[in-house]
Amino acid sequence: MKTIPGESTINIVSFTPDGKHLAALGRSSSIRMWRLKEFDELLTQGCNWLQDYLANHPEALEDLQECQDKSLLARAASALVKEAEKLARDGRVERAAVKFRQALSWNPNLNLDPEVRIQQLLQAGRLVKEGEKLAKDSDIEGAVTKFQQALRLDPNLDFDPQRKAQHIATPGSSSIYQGGGGSR
Repeated sequence: MKTIPGESTINIVSFTPDGKHLAALGRSSSIRMWRLKEFDELLTQGCNWLQDYLANHPEALEDLQECQDKSLLARAASALVKEAEKLARDGRVERAAVKFRQALSWNPNLNLDPEVRIQQLLQAGRLVKEGEKLAKDSDIEGAVTKFQQALRLDPNLDFDPQRKAQHIATPGSSSIYQGGGGSR
């Protein structure tokens, strides 16, 4: 709610004949006018306010076609790639392929082949499992090699190959390794 400076009471409020301004008359006969924004202007303003959110939440951007422009779609494509990679790691290959293709349609400049990337992520998962088995069998060197190969295919894996292998091979340690830290 806007107030007229120095006024405690507004006597009359009226729209201008063109509907683009609102006028208010105070008790002391002071008049204040406000320009009203057009719908398109408000829509653009709202989309601008939401840009960072929409770039990181492509599902919301999908629903707001009014806010879609080339630069925002290109920014949001990276969030789609991350989502597709997670789907592929979880074995949801078809859904991952759809997300990768959508990312490419939003940003054709992405250096990405969906089928190749899915296979890399699946192979990385298999290599991690092979490495874990080797580590359980106390083949630390073999496990480290498998883990390093997995990291080359999926740099987003978060573990140090040597520490992971030693952790798994150590009798009495939990078979669940939480990853993290260390140099690769």
